[in-house]
Amino acid sequence: DSVTVVGNRRVPSATILADAGLTKGMTLNFPTVQRAIKNVFQGGQFDDVSIVCGVDETTQKSLLTVQVVERPILSLVDVVGPKAVSPNTVKDKVDLLIGRPVDPEQVARAVQRIDSVYLAEGYYLARIRPETTMVEGRMQLIFRVDEGHRLAISGIKVVGNAHVSAKDIAGAMKTKPEGFGFWQRGEFGAEKYAQDVGEKVPE
Repeated sequence: DSVTVVGNRRVPSATILADAGLTKGMTLNFPTVQRAIKNVFQGGQFDDVSIVCGVDETTQKSLLTVQVVERPILSLVDVVGPKAVSPNTVKDKVDLLIGRPVDPEQVARAVQRIDSVYLAEGYYLARIRPETTMVEGRMQLIFRVDEGHRLAISGIKVVGNAHVSAKDIAGAMKTKPEGFGFWQRGEFGAEKYAQDVGEKVPE
């Protein structure tokens, strides 16, 4: 009998109904409702979409309500905390656009990309935390970085060797423990260690 929209403030009801494809007089079934929810979601404007169906006891006709929760618009994005890694390098990993709805999945991907920068630099204990603040109905998003300490190697222990000395095995590796010299920092690098295990030691 009728279709209404609730929960929207920014996106016009006409736009939501057009995306849903629900019109007065149409026959309802599960695939139709499921497709309507999917189509409204695809616009990227909402965190939640649901459709509630009620029946008028007098007319026995269906009254549909499309309930939406709008995503906030991003007004500011910044990165706080980088010191060991260039702040610009970290910021380049954030591809969220000002003036667009905030997609939680994009925020999660940005955290992963920032984390990968620190992993590549040996900061395996780094933590990236997105913080949000609502100002005048718009979201400000800060990626707060706690770099922690670079993972260092204090020593190398070889187990299972019978015919080749531990000294020779450790000496063949590019991965080295920290020492007294300033150049002997003992930094752990995943790629370097993978090369040691996959190539250097077997050779």
